[in-house]
Amino acid sequence: MLVKNGFSTQSISLKDITNITPTSSTLSAPALSLDRIEIGYEGGSIVISPKDKDRFYHAIQERVPALKTDDNNGLIKN
Repeated sequence: MLVKNGFSTQSISLKDITNITPTSSTLSAPALSLDRIEIGYEGGSIVISPKDKDRFYHAIQERVPALKTDDNNGLIKN
């Protein structure tokens, strides 16, 4: 997965994603909106704001079947 932030791009391997959690954190991030999600992965985490969160979740689950819906409307690797 590529996360673009202005002039830089960060690459995160889909297999390394451990969880995706809704957040309204105001921490500095490439997400302009406060309707954000935090992606945890081996080696760190990043906060983003996809244009269409439902479509993003669906696309990630198709590519990473080990990620399942959790009790917080996020995804977690089983």
